[in-house]
Amino acid sequence: MKVMLLSWKIDLNFMRYVITLLISALVFASCETITEVPVEMSLSTSSMDFPDSGGEMSLIIISNTITWAVNSNASSWLTITPESGSKDGTVTLTASANTGTTERTATVTVKPTGTQAQTITVKQSPLQNISVSTTSLSFSASAGQQQFTIASNAAWTITSNQPWCTVQPASGNVNRVIAVSVSGNTSTSNRNATLTVTTGSKSQQVNIEQASNKQSNMYFEQSTYQLEQGFNMATKLIFVPENTGNKNVTYRSSNTAIAAVNAFGIITAIASGTEPGKGPGKATITATSDDGSTATCTVETFSPVDLVTVSVEIIYMVVAEGFSGTIVPTLHNNSSKPVTMVHFRLMEGVNSQDFKTSILLNNAILAPKSQFRLEQDVFLSNARNPRASFLIEYNGQGYIRDSAVTYP
Repeated sequence: MKVMLLSWKIDLNFMRYVITLLISALVFASCETITEVPVEMSLSTSSMDFPDSGGEMSLIIISNTITWAVNSNASSWLTITPESGSKDGTVTLTASANTGTTERTATVTVKPTGTQAQTITVKQSPLQNISVSTTSLSFSASAGQQQFTIASNAAWTITSNQPWCTVQPASGNVNRVIAVSVSGNTSTSNRNATLTVTTGSKSQQVNIEQASNKQSNMYFEQSTYQLEQGFNMATKLIFVPENTGNKNVTYRSSNTAIAAVNAFGIITAIASGTEPGKGPGKATITATSDDGSTATCTVETFSPVDLVTVSVEIIYMVVAEGFSGTIVPTLHNNSSKPVTMVHFRLMEGVNSQDFKTSILLNNAILAPKSQFRLEQDVFLSNARNPRASFLIEYNGQGYIRDSAVTYP
């Protein structure tokens, strides 16, 4: 009995010891400092700049907060997707096109739970207009300069895609006159450059063309030049392209006894045909360029006699077994020389004696660039071929100038 009572006392003390340790542990634990983690948030940018055309931009949110919300004070033109989230996330800001003429600004606020909100500033450029006074400029092969005008409401820049074509100035604000300079083109091929004028999201182009140092084609302005004997006339060559830099040519005549040509393309009528009064003399003028291109024209030379003509006008007519009426024959001196009028005849046959009317003109002088008219009442048969004929003299030689009389 004594032994059993001692064992119980030992167990009770042990239990007291264990309970004491547990209570001490609890008290110690309750005295430890509990550290709280602060709420943090950062944004990928503090500002955004949109062009006038609008578009999308991304805002990255890095946060350890449970939730956050995003809003804008310019929801009419700036939208946000999504408008809320938690922890790390990406928000898309979408700006519509700015059709106004002034810049617009918005404030975007990101508010996390448990800490201070952050903001970013969003700006959008006004509608940017730009125009150029021309979209193309053409230069000859030689070095040169031309101008065009820029009209803009914003800053702009100009770039050229070719080193031989430069501009001054290459940048500026609003309206400005631009000088375009090209160096000489020594090649035998045309060349092109493009000037790009840019402001914001808009651009305009000016195409530059410079001719080669070769005449790709040339021709005389007239295919035939007519000249009175002893006179001269300047020819004219047309070059294609017109702004060809090399316009050096040499000239030659196929018959210098008829027509001569000098180094400047001026032709001189040396003589008319082999028989004055029987048509013009003819020669071919050839122009040859430095690169071998050629052009030709015909020169017809006339004696003063060749330039004297006859016309007949009928001013009254009655047809009854023939022709009865009034005719008006006119002798035209289109030359630069006077001629002598010997007589006028109205003939009905092929022989010179088959005439109906003969009038002596008493060697009257018909001055250059003048005319002589007659009025004759006549009766002509239907069966013959009437002709009005003038006999003239030039340099002591007689010539017949005539014309058929044609009934209406």
